[in-house]
Amino acid sequence: MKKYNYNKKYEKRIKSLNILKYHKKIIFLYLILLVICMDNVVLAEKNLENYAQIKKNLLVVSVEVPEEYIEISPGEDLLATINIINKIPEGRIDVVMSYNIKDAYGTELISKSETIAIEGRSSFSRNFRIPENAVPGDYTFNVEVKYDENTGVASQSFKVIEITKEEKDLIKILIIVALIIFSIVLVYEHFRISTILKLSEKNLMKGIGRY
Repeated sequence: MKKYNYNKKYEKRIKSLNILKYHKKIIFLYLILLVICMDNVVLAEKNLENYAQIKKNLLVVSVEVPEEYIEISPGEDLLATINIINKIPEGRIDVVMSYNIKDAYGTELISKSETIAIEGRSSFSRNFRIPENAVPGDYTFNVEVKYDENTGVASQSFKVIEITKEEKDLIKILIIVALIIFSIVLVYEHFRISTILKLSEKNLMKGIGRY
């Protein structure tokens, strides 16, 4: 009888262990499924973010400042070329294009906006006069293109360099010398052409006199 009770107890213990192992397997599988579900949720969120980003990037904007304008002086013009790729299904649309120039501290130097029509790929060149009182340093040209909820932005850095008084005086002297040389060449050419015309006229009169 005791042996029978012992076997019963042993069997119950075996069953309990088996049930525990089974529960552990269930929990383990549940954790695996939970991890997989979480990964899918994260992936879905990333896909939604990417989709939203793609939707926002229906206006692709870039800006180029030619190499000769990367360093300019106060009072000179900055030339910038704005390139826009329009991926909006409507085709030809009117967008608001805003520009600004800021220094290294975020202080706005120039601000301007205009409405333009674009379709497919478009390119625009704009000139911006740098104020005479602009402080030498690093600046950024920024452009923003908007249509409804779609926005495209781009920027390009450039430098405003200082011209010394000696350099300004040298430039003035070179301009004056160039004007003097041009005037001398102009007078010389006028005199030379007049002389040729007079000689031609004399030769023509001599030829007529012979006949």
